[in-house]
Amino acid sequence: MAATMDKENNDSEPDPYDTDEGDDYVPDDHSDSSENDETEHVTPRKTKKRRKNIALWKRNEKKRLRTAGKMYEGHKGKIRAERNLRPFVHTCRYSCSKMSEAERQTFFDKFYNIPTYDLQTAFLASCIQKCEVVRRSQRAECNRRFSTKIMVSNMRVCKAFFLKTLDISNRRFTTVCEKVDRFEYCNVNQKPLVKLSYYRHTFNTEFNHQFHKPHSDTCSKCDKLNNIIKNSNNENEVSISKVSLELHQRKAQKACEMKKMDAENSKALDDTIAICFVLQQTLPTPLLTTSKVFYLRQLWTYNFCIHNLGTGEARMYTWDETVLVEVPKK
Repeated sequence: MAATMDKENNDSEPDPYDTDEGDDYVPDDHSDSSENDETEHVTPRKTKKRRKNIALWKRNEKKRLRTAGKMYEGHKGKIRAERNLRPFVHTCRYSCSKMSEAERQTFFDKFYNIPTYDLQTAFLASCIQKCEVVRRSQRAECNRRFSTKIMVSNMRVCKAFFLKTLDISNRRFTTVCEKVDRFEYCNVNQKPLVKLSYYRHTFNTEFNHQFHKPHSDTCSKCDKLNNIIKNSNNENEVSISKVSLELHQRKAQKACEMKKMDAENSKALDDTIAICFVLQQTLPTPLLTTSKVFYLRQLWTYNFCIHNLGTGEARMYTWDETVLVEVPKK
């Protein structure tokens, strides 16, 4: 009966250590390699929302290939060929024939190593100069405001040589010239290069600056006059406070201007020294974040700063309240 039960148990639960190999079986060195690889491979943590990776977008990958001058597939499925240095030999009045093939290849590689399209446009714009027209034709269509000068490695070249060297289209060159013309027009007529809306969009999306009045270390006289203006019911007192506040702020502005003037004089004149001193904020010692310290009395440390406005040198004098309790007034 016991033998029958053992046989049934053996049939229902096979031995996990039982193998088909004999006693002379020797394990292979690479038998557990797949298991080790699976244990060493760490899968990325799954999140609730899918993370956006702009660098892996197909559209951006095509843009990178296009900017680098590599072969890529257009948005309509057309294969665009790779950019190469095109052979171009001719004779003109400029220095095209003086540039060797090695210099052309260096200029070509320098252009296509630029990572973005906008920086490439700026590079092309740096090679294009606008100068006054020397001779004007009688035809109306030839009355241009500027004459285009193309410079490559401090040598003036013609437009055809420039396009063949970089393997770019005439449309790309014309677009860059239009941007250079717009830049020159804005400089001559003193107009802003970008619109206020574009500046506001960049400021609000690329930066995280905040503007507000200081919440601490404010002027006591300004606070007093502002409280009277906001809370007083006496119109005469409010009007007097407004005049006093305006006069006080003008004096403060005048003091700042005089301080700036003294700093400039101390830098220009050897016999003039301008210093600025201030008693800075008292510091609790030691500075701890424990909740019990909030209810205990701490040792206060004072810091007195003397700043040389001419040399930029600053000296700090520190002491605690056991040395001197009464601190000098500002």
